[in-house]
Amino acid sequence: MNKLVYLTLLYSIALINGRLSRFRLLYDAIADGEKGHLGINLKFPLP
Repeated sequence: MNKLVYLTLLYSIALINGRLSRFRLLYDAIADGEKGHLGINLKFPLP
């Protein structure tokens, strides 16, 4: 329940500020962490 409320709040803020791509990046990172896919990921390139 807390995750749903938190992500809904973040989505609303991202929508208002036009930062949906940043929200999607955060959502993908959270999902990967929950699945146990830790470490380097090609979706998130490092400089």
